[in-house]
Amino acid sequence: MKVLITGSSGQIGTNVALALMKRGDQVQGIDQRPNSWTDQIPTQIADLSVVKPAEFPAEGDFDVVLHLAAQTVVREGYRTPRETFEVNVIGTAGVLELAWTTGLIAWEDDPKPGWYDTESGDLGILLFVQPEADGPWVWRHAQGETPEHIVLLIHGLDEPGQVFDDLAPALVQAGYAVARFEYPNDQSPALSADLLGESLRALRQSGTRRIEIIGHSMGGLVARDALTREGIYGGLADGHDDLPDVDRLIMVGTPNHGSPWARLRAIGEIREHLVRFRQSDSYDPRQLLAFRSDGLGDAGSDLLPGSAYLAELNARPLPRGVRLTTVVGEIATVEGPELSWVRESRVLRALLGKAHMAALLDSIDELMTELGDGVVTARSARLEGVEDAPLVTGSHRGMLFRIEAEARARAALTGSEPEQPPAIGIILDRLSRTPKDP
Repeated sequence: MKVLITGSSGQIGTNVALALMKRGDQVQGIDQRPNSWTDQIPTQIADLSVVKPAEFPAEGDFDVVLHLAAQTVVREGYRTPRETFEVNVIGTAGVLELAWTTGLIAWEDDPKPGWYDTESGDLGILLFVQPEADGPWVWRHAQGETPEHIVLLIHGLDEPGQVFDDLAPALVQAGYAVARFEYPNDQSPALSADLLGESLRALRQSGTRRIEIIGHSMGGLVARDALTREGIYGGLADGHDDLPDVDRLIMVGTPNHGSPWARLRAIGEIREHLVRFRQSDSYDPRQLLAFRSDGLGDAGSDLLPGSAYLAELNARPLPRGVRLTTVVGEIATVEGPELSWVRESRVLRALLGKAHMAALLDSIDELMTELGDGVVTARSARLEGVEDAPLVTGSHRGMLFRIEAEARARAALTGSEPEQPPAIGIILDRLSRTPKDP
């Protein structure tokens, strides 16, 4: 593989380049200064902030560009925030423009979303399995017949899957077969619901007749959309020849009425693909470009309060034949949190634009009076007609996934540390109930 690395003379760029070269990849570095760590990396000296596309110093058919050039000195960032923003954010856009206009990267018309499962490159249902006795549990596509009864986990927007790292083992220990639905989560939830329907039909053909769904955040909307959409479940959760019966849907921190923080989805997008790259076995740099086939960001718009998508979804009747639970999170906060930095942030203003920034600021007062889990307010998480709506103390991800800083803070406040995230006990309790129980 041929890799172009910007910022190749820095510590990170140097180590990445050497690691790629060690495994046999061809590397070309670009930096403002020579490399003081090693002379093994071919490096062209250039200032990318002033280079025009026609003057780009590197030539050739590169498979990937790793953009590591940045202003990284924290003190300098405080002293010159505007210049730091221009180098680190606007500079990244410039490198992408250079890659497109100079043909450094041949963009595929229909790129394959291969970051979810590096073995097959497919989306859909992954089973939580233990390939070897006493070995680690991993997510793998089903081979052959699938269990008759499965608990299906669906994550939300820009989530790399970590949110289920505590829940999945707890479900296995309780005796359940566990699977996870993977999908391009930046696309519209309506398209993701279509993909879920296709995946569940395939699951039914491989032997699964009953499922229970745990949907975190937007994952709850995707599940509810599929259950109420004509052409999939059509509002009836059981009795279909081509689909498994859905016994229960548990929505955890689901923005049934939207969340203004969806405007910041770009930050979550970066986190998602960095984590997926770090968790992969191959460390293939092309996985860092997976956002190209992860949807066009429509999910962020559809999750905003008052969106056409949410209005249409909430106008449908609740699905019949399925028991519904919505777990509502609430963070214990001190009075009067200081958020003036949000209003004064030039970085956020530049990222969001004037209109979106104004809308975000308009939502701050409401969020402070009804903070909910920090991302979704309690009012948004609750759904009319769903009586089972337990309230737990935890953050949006911390309800399901142990966040060390949050756990330590809670232990300091209460004098004891919980054994597991608060929503997991509720999920296990609801799954243990018989069909006659609510």
